[in-house]
Amino acid sequence: MFAFLMTLYFYFRSPEAVRSKGGSLLPPRVAGPESPFRGDSRSDSEENPLSKVAEENIKSLVDPVAGEVGRSAAPAGDEIREIRAKAEEKIRAGEYETALRLLRGVADKAPGLLSDIGFLHLLLENDDMAIRYLEDAMHHNHNGNDFLAQKGLAVAYYRKGNIEKSLFHAERGLSLRGDPELQTLYDRIRKEQSVHRGFVDESTLHFKIVFDGHEHGGVSRKILGILEDAYRQVGHDLNHYPDELVTVVLYTNRDFHDITQAPEWAGGFYDGRIKVPVKGIEGKEEEVRRVLFHEYVHAMVHSIVGGNVRSLPLWINEGLAEYYSARHGRKIGQVVPLTSLDRSFAWLNERADIAYLESYSAVAYLMDTHRAYRMKDFLFSYAKGHDINKAFAEAFSITYNEFIATWGKN
Repeated sequence: MFAFLMTLYFYFRSPEAVRSKGGSLLPPRVAGPESPFRGDSRSDSEENPLSKVAEENIKSLVDPVAGEVGRSAAPAGDEIREIRAKAEEKIRAGEYETALRLLRGVADKAPGLLSDIGFLHLLLENDDMAIRYLEDAMHHNHNGNDFLAQKGLAVAYYRKGNIEKSLFHAERGLSLRGDPELQTLYDRIRKEQSVHRGFVDESTLHFKIVFDGHEHGGVSRKILGILEDAYRQVGHDLNHYPDELVTVVLYTNRDFHDITQAPEWAGGFYDGRIKVPVKGIEGKEEEVRRVLFHEYVHAMVHSIVGGNVRSLPLWINEGLAEYYSARHGRKIGQVVPLTSLDRSFAWLNERADIAYLESYSAVAYLMDTHRAYRMKDFLFSYAKGHDINKAFAEAFSITYNEFIATWGKN
């Protein structure tokens, strides 16, 4: 099952099939050299040049392994094999929680399933649970010589922002086996450690901001204030507040592009942590506010939808982020078929701004007509794995297919 899980994981994480992890990236439209942010804010979900970098980064951290993962010891017994086969059927049907329940129900009889469960949580981006089960898998291995568990833990801790533990498991994994993807993660962590040396952090009840005190000491309080505004406004509308601190890392422009490998015009990056290049804020607070609100919405959507965010239509995720960034002064109809905006905007190339404006317009229609609490109902229903037509109809009294076939065409 390992092989199947990881093949499935990388199908959804590949640039060709990627759906939003937490938002998108802007098209190549630069705000100007005087701006503290290069362009507007997008994160790493769609297949444009920056999202390709982000996807390759994530993929390079965990890409193994489809063939190797299945080499873990298979549990014995007809009952276990039957349950494992049923779990695989549920995974193929997209019923991940059902698959987890099946596997957890017999894990005490077959410790070899612990890694399967851990990697399934990794697929769903339930990193805390992935860590729990992968560490249990190593415990049952006694000597800890489980390369794939070490690699999975390195990835999970990296996505959690715990680069020290990620580095520990990356080093342990590389001591067991040479692996180019894990080596990529190891090198990236060492680079981040070098850049972050001397960084300081400030925290509120809801955010932790990490920054170079010399470069950004004068703006950290203002940025925390803007983030708290986003927390209150978006949280009030959607009646949801993330359980964990949201981490925001401030970089110089050079370090931002060095760490993220983002193109020069990129203004923000979300990979579980909000990363932004900042040169200053004086006189540019509204632009900074748009960027941070946009990125925070992506973090919020990810907090609600979890691993299902990969299959959430991109125009919904992006449209919601654009709605709260308050960037647009006008609305348009369905100029581009919404069906072509569910996974990527990249095919529009330099016309990608149309996709963002249309996504904003469609979401603004839903928010203004049905109110924010209906959008919240949709997201929470979708998070439970409900069919998108069912979740959409329950929230907006129209199926998803009916909406995309009719909205904005008159």
